[in-house]
Amino acid sequence: MLARTHERHALPVSFQPGVHPNVSLVRRVFDALRSGDERVIATLFAEDVATSTHGADGSTTTVVGRAAACALLATDHGSLRTERIVADDRLAVVIQVGDDAATEAEWRVLQLTIADGLVVAVRG
Repeated sequence: MLARTHERHALPVSFQPGVHPNVSLVRRVFDALRSGDERVIATLFAEDVATSTHGADGSTTTVVGRAAACALLATDHGSLRTERIVADDRLAVVIQVGDDAATEAEWRVLQLTIADGLVVAVRG
């Protein structure tokens, strides 16, 4: 069963009732992407992480490796905020929206595959 985030609580995410530990991991991923902290990124992504994203025109881009994954995930990250994260032991789903969520360019859904505390694949 997927655990939901409880954003209105003041407790750190890892201590909130009903929040899966992988929700915290995903939050750290996007905090590290936002700040460009390569040291933290190296502790959260597998070295050979595979990342696939789909463009609005139907194209797909697939890259392998931490640096390539970070570059691809950082695209538009500054204009998008994380709206919701749900996670279980092996998957996390992230919904990100922008100020104009009515347009497709202003939202994205990502699926992160997690193994042994590392993100090993991202699809979006």
